[in-house]
Amino acid sequence: MNEDILLSARDIVREYRVAGSGTLGRRTTIRPVNNVNLDIRRGETLGLVGESGSGKSTLGRSLIMVDPPTSGTVQFGGQDITRLRRGGLRRIRTDLQMIFQDPYASLNPRWRAQDIVGEGLALQTRLSGRERRDRVAEVLERVGLPAGAAEKYPHEFSGGQRQRLGIARALVLNPQLIVADESVSALDVSVQSRILNLLQDLKADLGLTYLFISHDLAVVKYVSDRVAVMYLGRVVELASSDDVYAAPLHPYTLSLLCAIPQSSRSAAPVRQRLVLHGDPPSLSRLPSGCPFRTRCPYVQPTRCDSELPPLRSAAPGHSVACHWAEDIAAGRITPRADRTAAAPTPA
Repeated sequence: MNEDILLSARDIVREYRVAGSGTLGRRTTIRPVNNVNLDIRRGETLGLVGESGSGKSTLGRSLIMVDPPTSGTVQFGGQDITRLRRGGLRRIRTDLQMIFQDPYASLNPRWRAQDIVGEGLALQTRLSGRERRDRVAEVLERVGLPAGAAEKYPHEFSGGQRQRLGIARALVLNPQLIVADESVSALDVSVQSRILNLLQDLKADLGLTYLFISHDLAVVKYVSDRVAVMYLGRVVELASSDDVYAAPLHPYTLSLLCAIPQSSRSAAPVRQRLVLHGDPPSLSRLPSGCPFRTRCPYVQPTRCDSELPPLRSAAPGHSVACHWAEDIAAGRITPRADRTAAAPTPA
């Protein structure tokens, strides 16, 4: 395994059995994560972006064994962690941590900050009570919480402070990889920027690696070295952050970029605006061929209907799952008139 790769996922599938529609509906199997291959390099921030329901959070939880995959393998530091039993998983937890989306619901309201942040230390280390308190105080200070925060309960903190508390809980065991699952989406914009800057500072100071999950492409661009775009459980584009924003190849990525407010993408080229019609198909009734074809502005008959596009290399360091990516980029295929809109006037 390449020493630069901290975590390597191959053929990851996560399945759930869900009830069918109607009183007598039969249970059916859905795959919110469907044959995903992904590498996360040491010291990088890999952004994972897509609409709600694309499988981002499920993939993040599967990669760190919070919700283990149904099939496939995850290697962390060269070790296949999908084969670990309970004791082995418990030992690996110190290196794999998560920051959750809701900074209030993810915290026990009956516990003080001291107990919330120190829980991992109590479970995973043999530190004395005094040593645990000292470590908690150190981490709370590191994330910018005020003196005396250790004795407070979650309801006594603001939303931004609660998220700092969640970050402290993730940091306390000195992890190598942190999955940040929509970690700023519930916060005001001004608070978002401070939390993002904190995450960046912690990465630089502590040598952390992040999987940063978000539906907001503007936020992902700010923090990410590379970006993976997900649609209906599959990665459809993977490239450096600069390439995804300056030269996207998948129609879905193009559509997401067009949804960013102009002020947030003013540095990006002004393109013809694509409009996504309708909602993504149900995971229990996926279309044949390309999953995106029912909404794609560039859909072509026959091949898009019948052939699933694999994630392939289209340029150095740039992978895409689209049959026509190069033709679209070169302008040889144009979008359907009913799925475009006039390009906005630059601000």
